[in-house]
Amino acid sequence: IGKQITEVVSLDIGNSAMFVGSKLVVFVQNSNNKKVYQSVFSDLSGLTSMAPDNINNLVDIYPNPASERLIVDSRYKIRRLVITDITGRVIRILEPDQERIELSIENYKYGVYMIRGITGGGEFMKKFIKQ
Repeated sequence: IGKQITEVVSLDIGNSAMFVGSKLVVFVQNSNNKKVYQSVFSDLSGLTSMAPDNINNLVDIYPNPASERLIVDSRYKIRRLVITDITGRVIRILEPDQERIELSIENYKYGVYMIRGITGGGEFMKKFIKQ
């Protein structure tokens, strides 16, 4: 305690979209008592000036309006989908890890919904209507 040590560690993340939205966390371990301390926490997008690409034009949702099933079709694997109602209340979160997913929406109330997706190629946001 009271002693400060500075260490420079190079980090090469390239230009990969894989790190968009990632966090960098560095831990330090005391070699005597093996206790681990969190030393640094940082948002990688701030360090790399990387921002997720908007890929709305590379994702289709259909049929729209829909009554029973909604298909989300993307050029990239969909890592995460968040479906919200028009007020922003989260209805469902999925992590499909595939390019195409078929969702059952027959139990949704009639109205307008937003679907936000995170893929390996960027993010998208689409609106769909449940009729």
